[in-house]
Amino acid sequence: DTDADTDTTHTGETGTVPVSTVSATCTQTLHPQVFDCTVELSDVGDATLTFTAAGAVTREFHSDAPALVHHFYGWGLLSSTTYDWDAGDGITGQVSTGPISPDLRSPNLTITHSGTLTGADAVMVYTKCGYFVLMDGDANILWYQPTTVYDSFLDAMRWSAADHSMIAVKDSAMSPGQSEVQEVDLGGNELLHLTTADFRLKLTHDVDRWHQYTYLLGENPQNRMGGFEVFDGTTKVGEFLLTDAFPNITNTHVNGISVSESGEVILSELNYNAILGIDGDPASPTFLQMLWHSNGAPGGGADLPNPDLEPASGTIYRGQHNASRHGDELWVFDNRSRGSARGLRMSMDFASGEIAEIDSWSTGETCFNQGGAQPMDGGALVTCANSDNVYAFRDNAATPEWEMLARCGGFPGSSSTRAYPVWIR
Repeated sequence: DTDADTDTTHTGETGTVPVSTVSATCTQTLHPQVFDCTVELSDVGDATLTFTAAGAVTREFHSDAPALVHHFYGWGLLSSTTYDWDAGDGITGQVSTGPISPDLRSPNLTITHSGTLTGADAVMVYTKCGYFVLMDGDANILWYQPTTVYDSFLDAMRWSAADHSMIAVKDSAMSPGQSEVQEVDLGGNELLHLTTADFRLKLTHDVDRWHQYTYLLGENPQNRMGGFEVFDGTTKVGEFLLTDAFPNITNTHVNGISVSESGEVILSELNYNAILGIDGDPASPTFLQMLWHSNGAPGGGADLPNPDLEPASGTIYRGQHNASRHGDELWVFDNRSRGSARGLRMSMDFASGEIAEIDSWSTGETCFNQGGAQPMDGGALVTCANSDNVYAFRDNAATPEWEMLARCGGFPGSSSTRAYPVWIR
């Protein structure tokens, strides 16, 4: 969404006439804390919708582009609370949110937290109660969605900010059963559903979205060679396996996938401590070709040949998960290069062929499986998946500013692959 909150006017033969709000409605969706709102203007222009309530954070939503009629989700609202909404020009109304599901009330769900969350509006996690849960820095539940597809960090979960949706993937590479993908938006609407007949690979524990494309991590069932499949809606448009770039390799385990803003797929490979950059744009002439790869622990006896990027000396990451690229920065959750797992932010210098640490954030605990290092405003959201501990750090900080742990029914961990920072817009 854009912050298109400037005044809009329409100029005709009679002069300049301000665009005004003609009407607006807000109705509750399938979710008791989300409202489907429509704002109609007098002419094509931008719209803003604001929700306010005593003791609650004000939520303001702006249109993506000029239009005559605008549709918004009103979300990020406290449960069992009455909100006043304002669409401008005296067009106002009132809505009331419903209660939290009993499944997510104490003693079923316990949330402990400390500190102040400043780098995002909220955090999305999965809980063993069988729900994805969005909570603010005070541990107020702002949204939740039951899922039968996702169950543990062997599966895949991804918050799609552009689509206001959660994507869940059932693992079949490391778990019994069949692969499945389900995407549900904030209002409870199913946007995408794929089943095992749609895939050639056995899906495993990561997924991402870029524009209309969905990128699904998986393994070839014949030889367990790792890679990914690309879908445009329900139509498969491509597939990549590590043997496409390295024909002679064996014993691979891909453990993470993400897509950069430019459409570059960032693939994490565990056994070789490698990260690959692959052209993920179906419209590109080099679609599914490897563009570069890095080695985080050179000289360890299990290196992919001819890396484009390495540390100047020693080991910079090992056994990593959740690799992602942001401009000329490479982020990973570094599970095993140090005594404690850490979030790691690195520079990428293709001229020198080096990756170098910019910043890192230690969890202070051992996290061998999964985990996350997600950029936030001025910091990072770091997850130890084994324990389910979530930490929010500021840049260059040795200790977190905020910590959170959500647990259901005494499960000791291994719930979320990672927590996601969420901005309510």
